[in-house]
Amino acid sequence: MKPSAHHFLRTLLLVTLLATPGITLSTTASAELPPQVYVEMQKSSPEFIQIHVDKVDTGWCFLVCRSRNITVTATVTAVTRTATQLAVGDTITILYKHQRPIPGFVGPSPIPILEAGQTYPAYLEVDDENPAIYTPRARGQSFYTFASHSFAE
Repeated sequence: MKPSAHHFLRTLLLVTLLATPGITLSTTASAELPPQVYVEMQKSSPEFIQIHVDKVDTGWCFLVCRSRNITVTATVTAVTRTATQLAVGDTITILYKHQRPIPGFVGPSPIPILEAGQTYPAYLEVDDENPAIYTPRARGQSFYTFASHSFAE
């Protein structure tokens, strides 16, 4: 092997060994949560209701947005559990941030952008700063019910 080729391979190996821990540490910071964790978040949610989405505001976005502030206006259609005395027919506002994952992302489920005109189960809690606003309680599974946990609690 020529000295220049040997030097190149040794340098490449050294760079690879030095870079790998940094890449590994930066990409393993989060992982998808197991379904049981989401179920526990749902069970501990102060508000477990069903909503009909009246309006969704995704804000302004130019081309590609990885993060968006979502405002949902919804009507309560069923109440299973409420800490704030919600009742069928009440109109509520839900605020949250939707994060669109980059390709190859491994991490907690992003909270979906709800669709106007659709009905969803909702696991919510009151916003700490504004009691007129609700926020998702079970992260990416705040508008989904696992089969073992439903309105028939």
